[in-house]
Order: sequence, then structure tokens, then C-alpha cells
Amino acid sequence: MFLPELISKSTTVHRRFHLYSYSISSFSTLAASNFHSYCQQILPKPIFANPPEDPIQTPFSPLNQYKKSQEEALPSHSRKSPSFDEIPSCFSPVVPEKRDFLIKKYQYSCSQFDAEQLHLDVIKNGLHKDLFLCNTLISVYGRVGDMVAAYHLFAEMSERNSVTWACLVSGCNQNDMFEDACHIFRETLVSGLFPNHYAVGSALRACQGLRASALRFGMQIHGLISKTPHSCDVLVCNVLISMYGSCMSSADYAWQVFDGIKFRNLISWNSIISVYSQ
Repeated sequence: MFLPELISKSTTVHRRFHLYSYSISSFSTLAASNFHSYCQQILPKPIFANPPEDPIQTPFSPLNQYKKSQEEALPSHSRKSPSFDEIPSCFSPVVPEKRDFLIKKYQYSCSQFDAEQLHLDVIKNGLHKDLFLCNTLISVYGRVGDMVAAYHLFAEMSERNSVTWACLVSGCNQNDMFEDACHIFRETLVSGLFPNHYAVGSALRACQGLRASALRFGMQIHGLISKTPHSCDVLVCNVLISMYGSCMSSADYAWQVFDGIKFRNLISWNSIISVYSQ
């Protein structure tokens, strides 16, 4: 189970903030309260209202529809990714040199063949419990558009960190699965991890893709990060500018974000110019 019911567990986020010292500021209380308040009205109800324990199996989920269409095109023997629990113990022991070689060779790969080859090498070399390599593999699957394999791999991982969730959010966003990207971002919080700036940026891009229907969720993310170091991250601020420009008819919020950036880059200027040119 990696996408449990959000609304009934939104209070868990607040409790876990205490463990991470987020509750010492008034921000965490406000963010957790507002997050709970907006849970039921942020995105389209058929997908996000009262999701079952495993939303991959939700009949209305875009991911489920995508998964079915992808699997129906494959032979029956190829429809399921190998489970790490089923890997025999006779494969090669972990060799640090081999691990480093695989990382350098595949971390920027953008082909289905490379993704499958990396998956095979990970299993053959006994590296299926290496967190960095598994995160890299999820990222590669996302880049080549094979989100079914990415989800299977994610579900089989015994350990996950904020990068794992960020890779999954980013993969959904790259494949225009914006609702799933927002949903998984929520689940990152429910899991007890605070999203890194890559996950925040990807979630905001998903809100940008959904436009006005996801404005409240985008604003909630803005409130969530407003008292964290992410609020000063130029990457996050640039995406915030674009999100407000796409989701609102007014440029006021986008300008406020732009005006608050201490060290602007070329993308910052391009983003605010794009907002005013719409």
C-alpha cells in the first residue's frame, strides 16, 4: 500500500511534523490545518475523493486507465515486472565498482532499452536493495514514459526516501499525468517525509498543467513551503510564477513571488514576462 486514503490521514501529517520539528512554528499548524480543510475540494472528485487503499486499482484513476492500456498491448507473460522478493540468492554479490559503473552509464538514459537493461543489471548484480540505483531506475522509467514499470518498482522497494517520491512525482508530471502527480505529492506528506524541492517543483508544474482546477492546491503548496528553505529556492519560485500565471487571470500573485526572489536568473525573468504576455 503506497497511496492510502488521504483525507482520513491528513492529521497524521501534523503529528509527524512534530517529529521533524516543523510544529514549533505557527506555519506548521496553519499549513496542516489548511491542508486538511482543502483536501476535499482541490482536485476533481471522481479521482481524489475517498480513494481506496491502493489508488492504482481505482477504476477512475488516470494511472489505472494508462496502466490497462499499456498492459493490454503487451504479451501476457510480459505484463508484470519481476518482484524483488522473487529474486534468487544465486546472483552476483554487490560490487561497488559495478554499482558506480551502472550509475554513470544509465543516470541520464532516455531509451526504453536502457531502462530495461538497467533493471536487468540491477537484478543480476544483486543491487535490488540499493536505494540510489532504484531511484535512478524510477527516474529513467519516467523519462521513457513507462510509468507502469516505475510504479511496480516503487511498490517493491523495501526502503524509500524523499528522492524516491520526487522521482515518481516527476515521472507522472513528465507524462502529463498531472492528477496522479498531485496525488503522490500528498502521499509524500502522509508518509512522514517532507518533499524536496524537486518534488515541490514537479507538483507545482502539475498544478500549472491542471490550471484553475488546481489553483487551491498550488496555493496550499505555496503556504506549506513558505516557512521552509524551499521558499528561497529559485527553481521553486520560478515554477510558482508560472503556476500563478497559468491558473489565475491576474498577475498579482506571480509578481509577488518574482519580487520576493533575492537572486533571480534568466528563467525568473522569462517566467514573469510570459505571465504578463498572456
